[in-house]
Amino acid sequence: MAVPKKKISKSKGGMRYYIWQKKTLKKVLIALSYKNLLVKDDSLYPVNNEKS
Repeated sequence: MAVPKKKISKSKGGMRYYIWQKKTLKKVLIALSYKNLLVKDDSLYPVNNEKS
């Protein structure tokens, strides 16, 4: 998912967007790992819509 640095510097926002993207990605990864911990013993897959 990592975007080459050359592409980022050319795009709108530049470094600000890159930092924001990193922060958001970190939050998503933390949320996913937390979700996986909750579901680990239940199943290997993320929670389905049926269960929730």
